[in-house]
Amino acid sequence: MVESAGERAVEFTEERLELFPTHVFKRLYTGLEGVNERLARLCLEKEREDQGLVRSNVGSWHSKNDLLKWKDPAIEVFGALVRDLVHAYAAERLQRDPSSFELTMSSEAWANVSRAGHYAKPHVHPSANFAIVYYVDAGDEEVRQPGGRPVSGVLELLDPRNRPEMFHTPGVLPIDTVSLIPRAGLMLAFPAWLYHFVNPYQGTRPRISIACNVTVMRLEERAAK
Repeated sequence: MVESAGERAVEFTEERLELFPTHVFKRLYTGLEGVNERLARLCLEKEREDQGLVRSNVGSWHSKNDLLKWKDPAIEVFGALVRDLVHAYAAERLQRDPSSFELTMSSEAWANVSRAGHYAKPHVHPSANFAIVYYVDAGDEEVRQPGGRPVSGVLELLDPRNRPEMFHTPGVLPIDTVSLIPRAGLMLAFPAWLYHFVNPYQGTRPRISIACNVTVMRLEERAAK
């Protein structure tokens, strides 16, 4: 309530709206060491067999988009993890009980093998709803800038707003990217339209990740029990 110079106080109701948020899901899986070892072996074998593709990758090996068709139990586990995470993401966004609906989705995935000096240019994942990144092997320990900020192979998500630093708040540093440090077993899901890139990797061991495009085809209500 605000005191008024007049005969009565000025009253108001107030509401704060958080508009246009960008939702990023992070899951760090444990207990998948055997699956990750098998996935790493598969990716390195495919790298030896095929020259791969050039997309946003600079130097690193990018497999064809057929990873989910590779015949191996570890691939089936990975596919199940992707479906489960996308279902949870959709439930959160729809504010629904995950058990109340089923999603029919279309997915394609590819492997990335990075060595020293390799990186990925800023890009989006067109013709998809969600982008998924899973770290099979994070490689060597991260290299840090002076002051402690990790840089080696770090994934950077770009702020999608138009120049958020246009209005500067004293004492608050303008930040237009968010850094995510790779870890083995970490899976990320974010809108496919969100620009992102990968800093040059500076380790000596290969860093192996899997990226995935997911398109939701249909949502079906589950019958109540």
